[in-house]
Amino acid sequence: MLNSLVASGRLVRDPEERRTKSNTTVATFTLAVDGYKKNDGSNSVIFLKCVATGKVGESVVKYTHKGDLVEIQGYLYDNTWVDTKESTHHDINVGINAVFFIETKKTNQPTTDETPVSQQTLPF
Repeated sequence: MLNSLVASGRLVRDPEERRTKSNTTVATFTLAVDGYKKNDGSNSVIFLKCVATGKVGESVVKYTHKGDLVEIQGYLYDNTWVDTKESTHHDINVGINAVFFIETKKTNQPTTDETPVSQQTLPF
């Protein structure tokens, strides 16, 4: 089976950064993506929870902000946890392999560097 996702959209808020015990950057952000056309003619919006690690995560934190337009390439994964009341919860997240920076909200100008940041360029 193939588990691959490509989407473009705008960041809902600035990315959040945290570090693992081994000091690897983990960036989390939500991407608003156009969905299907509703019966009334308006577009629906799909909100994707995204997680980027390592060099990709560092670039996301450093170069993106709320409202920026990006394209992501990644995969879907299930995040499962048990809360304090012993209830099990599930989230579907997007693990990010590459991010393409398309447009910044501040300038509404396309970026000049089209080189993607990809997990494939990482040494591990």
